[in-house]
Amino acid sequence: MRSLKTLWNMAISIEPSSLAILLRKSSSYPWRLHLAILAPLLFAVIITGVLHGFWGEQPRIWYEALRRAHPIITMAMRAITNYSASALYAAYCIILIYAVAVRDRDRIIFVLRFVIIALIYALAVTQLLKAGLGMPRPGHPLPLHPFNFSHDYSSFPSGHTVSIITTALPLALRLGRKKVFISLSLLITAVGISRLWLGAHHPVDVFGGIIVGSIAARFIFYRPCNFPLLGNFRPPFIKKES
Repeated sequence: MRSLKTLWNMAISIEPSSLAILLRKSSSYPWRLHLAILAPLLFAVIITGVLHGFWGEQPRIWYEALRRAHPIITMAMRAITNYSASALYAAYCIILIYAVAVRDRDRIIFVLRFVIIALIYALAVTQLLKAGLGMPRPGHPLPLHPFNFSHDYSSFPSGHTVSIITTALPLALRLGRKKVFISLSLLITAVGISRLWLGAHHPVDVFGGIIVGSIAARFIFYRPCNFPLLGNFRPPFIKKES
């Protein structure tokens, strides 16, 4: 209750003109690091597409064979797809509670930007694309069924991929630690692959999720002045940000 009261007092003390910070795009963005985080998933999707196709029966049949041959991995993939984003939501809650406790307005703004933009994308953009395009999921035939509002015809883009990128990528850039960078990059990759492995999406759906999630992550990103981005850590193929 005390934390909620503190958050309320800080909220009503903000001048109306400063509320624009919640939706204002950060002036600079580390696109090279962004792409480095997404590189493993992009590589996996491209390899799958080149070998088995980006859409259709071939990738579905290939992953179905893998599911049957490796039931333990399939169980792990289900856990990854179901709980990864939820675990990161808890991380945002911890950041918010700490920020309120120490009256750190920068961190509060970061979390609020995540909540507002993630909700816009989860409830509006992603679902509108899914319903409006009506693309069939693996195992379901064409034609498209726009605004059918059926789970079987809401394949593009992958909502789980959008969600994990929207959640994990800003967090990786914000926390700025080597282990966090690598861990969240691998988590994003695992969630994207799990959607293919479980037969829930075509490779092109995951690729669409990467694009939509990247746009959301770009707008969530908030770096106060003099905030160190990943400290001194840089992937070997990324030049230091100027």
